[in-house]
Amino acid sequence: RSGEQVLLDDLKGRLDCYFSVHYGHLGAPKRSQFTFRPHPTGPEPMHFDREVGRVITAFVNLSDRPRVWRLGPTRAEPDRVDWRLEDEPGYRREFAPGSLWVVRAECVSHQIVDGDCCVQFNWHLS
Repeated sequence: RSGEQVLLDDLKGRLDCYFSVHYGHLGAPKRSQFTFRPHPTGPEPMHFDREVGRVITAFVNLSDRPRVWRLGPTRAEPDRVDWRLEDEPGYRREFAPGSLWVVRAECVSHQIVDGDCCVQFNWHLS
């Protein structure tokens, strides 16, 4: 295994432990997806992710430059689809190189403005 694979496996294990400890009261978290995004991303439309069930997502910025998101309104009802997000105010958030952030992307509207080289981990809560 390469050094990068060893580091990613270690990160996955640490995040699995973190989610079990901090979100276990919501149901046993099960990692369901790992995505590596090595290419530049953005801009994209403001949106909510359309996950099935309750999903917590962790992102890690592996780039040497910030990953920039625009964050907008949140929603308690993940099934609501009648929102015109382009009309909603939002705020800009920069995630520094090496940073990790956690979001319920089906409940927080977001837009990738700029960035490259990140990994994404999803956990489904039972």
